Amino acid sequence: TIILSGVDPGLHNWKSYHFDNGSGAIGNGNQNGKMEIALSVDGGANFSVVDPRFQIQDNEGTATSEIAPFSVDFTAVAGQDVHIRFINVALGTVASGSTDPGQDFTVVNGFVVTQLSETIPLTITDIAYSANGDPDPAVTLTWRARPGASYAVKVSSDLNDWSGNIGNGITAGEDENLEDGDKITATLPLVGLGDFGKLFFRIEEE
Repeated sequence: TIILSGVDPGLHNWKSYHFDNGSGAIGNGNQNGKMEIALSVDGGANFSVVDPRFQIQDNEGTATSEIAPFSVDFTAVAGQDVHIRFINVALGTVASGSTDPGQDFTVVNGFVVTQLSETIPLTITDIAYSANGDPDPAVTLTWRARPGASYAVKVSSDLNDWSGNIGNGITAGEDENLEDGDKITATLPLVGLGDFGKLFFRIEEE
């Protein structure tokens, strides 16, 4: 098992490289094994099998040595280690009837973890209107946010004209609810908009 600690929350790609470590027939250095590969994103509490029989070397018994890559995407959770587990899966016996010594290996020669750009839908998850703002009414909006991103808040009275703008450059630094780590909450004055009977709001990433 390989344990990744301190992984930033969000979408990542794991890519590992597996070399059969030899050439020639199996039993002669050609470690032609199969592995079950499982993944945990909650510190090893729960595993999901992502490949039940990953084979290091497909050319069984040939003189060709290969590097077999394995890749899977995963979503890391804040404060949780990521576990990648490799378990040998027996191949049975070789033609001679003897146990294949090459099946006893779970070989990992190297790996790369890459953080991917994750598209987070800009969904408003909570809205509260205050008619008693000073001097204007105000709206408090909460939406899902991507780390490091900056947002603008647009307003419309008819869902067609979105030229109205009540906030720019809003980041996690302006978040009014720090306990909700993947969202931003901001209160914005509705300057000159108090006379509209109905308003609609939209979040845009800048």
